Amino acid sequence: MARRLGIGAAWTKPADGGLLYPDWIAGTFMLMPSSVFARLEGFDSRYRLYFEDVDFCTRARLLGLTVLVDAGLRLRHDPHRASRRLGRSLYWHVRGALRFFASDVYRRARLIESHA
Repeated sequence: MARRLGIGAAWTKPADGGLLYPDWIAGTFMLMPSSVFARLEGFDSRYRLYFEDVDFCTRARLLGLTVLVDAGLRLRHDPHRASRRLGRSLYWHVRGALRFFASDVYRRARLIESHA
């Protein structure tokens, strides 16, 4: 809802069409060598549909890897937005958020950010 109202962080495309360095990207758009995926031990199976990509990117950053977006690429993903309706998907979304924000991965990332 906040995004629809224009509240909160907004992405702006770099003037030179360069690279963006977000905290995380959607799993739908990840591309990496299989060795990186193996080094991170893949996605955490305790997540179900939501926040596994946030966890994955956070673990990558904790290992010193860079998460980036090439603003020159054009990709399209048409999500079903099932989590906006009541039901199982909303439950999984909330559960994933709670799991991530209570995780050791999140605590370690916050500790590093607070010392930067």
